[in-house]
Amino acid sequence: MEIKASVGENGANRASDVQLVQELLNAVPPERGGADPELKVDGVCGPKTKTAILKFQRQNLGGDRADGRIDPKHPTLAKLNELADPLHTGLLAALEEFVEDARKHRITLSSLEHGQGSWSHTALQFQKALFSYEQARKKRRNA
Repeated sequence: MEIKASVGENGANRASDVQLVQELLNAVPPERGGADPELKVDGVCGPKTKTAILKFQRQNLGGDRADGRIDPKHPTLAKLNELADPLHTGLLAALEEFVEDARKHRITLSSLEHGQGSWSHTALQFQKALFSYEQARKKRRNA
């Protein structure tokens, strides 16, 4: 997963990029430096998100490389992608593909509800990914 602009301390903090970073921090197990407690995925780079970035960097890149900011193509982003739960990142990828396909074909909510159009295959893939992700989260919480 990639961001378009910097996120964190003194970053551009575009809402879509912040949301992706928040999702990735939530997808990394806490013992590997992920957010604990989970971050609210709201696209706002507030103190909790900045603290989670710094904590992740300190644990995974070393204290001397921790600056509280993630830039595109930055080692922090590469490490987040590496450590994130594959089911979580798979869900994000399926959602991105679904949204892109819907935009490309100018999908309406009513056509989505009725399963019309050639893009319905993408919608089905997203539903399957979401179901797998929800089942895995339930198992993890009950463990």
